[in-house]
Amino acid sequence: MQLVCDSGTPLPVNASDVHPQLKFGSVSELITMLDDEDKDDIAACFAVSEVALPPAKTAKPHQQTAIDDVVRRFIQEHERGQALVGGTGSGKTLCGSLICKRIANHMARTPSTPAGIPILVIVPPMGETVTRQFMREWRDLRMDKLAFDYHGPLRAKNLESWRARVDAAEPGEPCFLITSSQLLHADVRAIQSQDKEISIESARKQMAKALGVFQVMMIDEFQDYRNGGAPTDEKRDYDPSKAFYGAIDAVHKHCLSKGAMQFVLGLTATPCVNGSGDLHSFLRFFWSGEKLSIMNSTRRSEDPVQKGLFRQASKLILKRCVVKIADQAVPATTKSEISHHVDATEFHLMKENMTRLTTLAATFLNALTKYRENPFNEQARVAVEVAKTRYLSAYTKCRRGMTHEYFYQPTARADPAIKPMKDSKGNIVMCTNEAGARVPVGMPLKIDAKAVADAYQPGSKFESILSYLTEVTEERVLIQFAYSGACDLLAEYIRRRFPGREVYLYHGDVPNRAAQMDKFQTGASDAILIATRGACEKAVDVHATTTRMVHSPGLGYATPMRFAVRQIFGDVALSYSEQQQAEGRTKRILAQGWDSEPDRVREWTCAESVGQTPDGFPTIEVFMRKVVDLKKARCDDVFRTEEDDLESGTETLAPGVSKHNTGDEKGVLSTLIELMGPHMKKETKSARAEAGGKRRAAVFAEGSGKRGKRVRVV
Repeated sequence: MQLVCDSGTPLPVNASDVHPQLKFGSVSELITMLDDEDKDDIAACFAVSEVALPPAKTAKPHQQTAIDDVVRRFIQEHERGQALVGGTGSGKTLCGSLICKRIANHMARTPSTPAGIPILVIVPPMGETVTRQFMREWRDLRMDKLAFDYHGPLRAKNLESWRARVDAAEPGEPCFLITSSQLLHADVRAIQSQDKEISIESARKQMAKALGVFQVMMIDEFQDYRNGGAPTDEKRDYDPSKAFYGAIDAVHKHCLSKGAMQFVLGLTATPCVNGSGDLHSFLRFFWSGEKLSIMNSTRRSEDPVQKGLFRQASKLILKRCVVKIADQAVPATTKSEISHHVDATEFHLMKENMTRLTTLAATFLNALTKYRENPFNEQARVAVEVAKTRYLSAYTKCRRGMTHEYFYQPTARADPAIKPMKDSKGNIVMCTNEAGARVPVGMPLKIDAKAVADAYQPGSKFESILSYLTEVTEERVLIQFAYSGACDLLAEYIRRRFPGREVYLYHGDVPNRAAQMDKFQTGASDAILIATRGACEKAVDVHATTTRMVHSPGLGYATPMRFAVRQIFGDVALSYSEQQQAEGRTKRILAQGWDSEPDRVREWTCAESVGQTPDGFPTIEVFMRKVVDLKKARCDDVFRTEEDDLESGTETLAPGVSKHNTGDEKGVLSTLIELMGPHMKKETKSARAEAGGKRRAAVFAEGSGKRGKRVRVV
């Protein structure tokens, strides 16, 4: 017997007494397989003779529009791939499942298509939560008997069960097999471990052959594979032990070789952020032959006319391959700044490191220019790798240092300051050092936050955040950083400044971090969670909101009102889409509550920490904001429609010329050099003056200390 209850139905208080499998709370997640002897207990618990299944879940009108659009393009326009774009909570899982069902029904009309339509669903690495989400959605759609998961030690048995279900299916029935890109890659590595002589490409082919042939592939978090791109796309070495997308490519190619794989559906909440590279890898699943060759030949061209052709092709992609689920109403976002003035010590360290970063950016840009002139020159390639390694190291140091003076000073780190990174087989990952030699890649050791807090004052950024927290006493607070070290250190300062407040940490190095999240969501109304940006998803949902009584002028009395988690950004996100996710905009519906709820969140508050320097000297945060704007401009320009051009009067611009993206040709490195250029000149003049002063001082020191005796310096 399968028990499924509506989400609004509460469990009776005696539920767990009647049957031990029942828990207190809502029954929205309750699905229990019960024997016949349990029926009487369940009926007594709910005081009914039989528990009926609710009707199957259906799409909402705005979701149905997106579903119809994708299916129409497949049936009428013969498009073999689509990207379904929508924020978290917009219903991508539901829409994707219903799209696959309708496409499977259509495929049944083709004589050569098997009765059961095999569909492969691929979720991101470590995707157990996403897998459960898909299984719940299929249960609500009454398709759970058609779905099997390829995970864990029983995956081989489940694969056989899925194949048997495909063979026994009715014509046009969708048969889902769900797995993760990480597990497919693990199967590849297992094949290699059994045969040491086999290449990674051959192992991938064997894995794909063993998995089977599929007519439809649905890929969740599709941007991971778009942004990854194929290794041949960048003409660079890569570590195959980490290249999950290679296994997906192998499955796709195997199905094509068997005359299958009629449709690929990508689900994503993140738009294209890097322009041409994303679009090229995006099309690997959808297009082939002449169309893809045109994209490949025009996307890296320096010729304005060729770039214009690429932009025209980009518009075609938008029109034919991207479907967006309509946005729902969301509460307004109130943004503010937590300004702080860097002190003299911080400014000296910051200026020194930003100047060095700019110098390394110029070296990196010069090496890239020479490499593009002769991409097959090994010496030029090594020079690029060396310059890139040095630049990224300096960039990371600047980002870390902006949060606290401690991170600018490597001598204060543990000795050794880094530990070697290892791949999935335990091999130490190597990179190229400044001399061109292969050396181990390292990662910073976890800091001793207590010892650092004992030795250092909070610093201007942390001090400004601490002051801000004194004013926030009735709402939960989420503070986000890019690096875990800053999270640990700020948590120590907060505990010392506010000993009575609950402070929780949530990042990759925190043991049992799920329990920390639960405590934050259910703890005090002024609880504080400090998290890395990629780990904050659950922190902003509706369970973490706070409710308090607020006087309603219209009613004349106080009513309960829900307030969202107040967010503080300790540093700048790497892209506009990441910032949107950090602010909760891509999952706002889950976080605000539905429109029908009278106490839903009405306002979203986000505060950003901003550093102020003497003479307007650029901080790393200023540079990063320019990079975010640059990437957003590229994305907007790539996905700009003809209607947008007509509306703004830019349809007459010459090919390759963009009124909306003046920095498109500049690039990240050039942006930094241009930003720091005026200040670098000032630094050069002041450095010369300082050096001259030192030389004059040395001259006088050589004499008797009297001004009249001069000694010539050679």
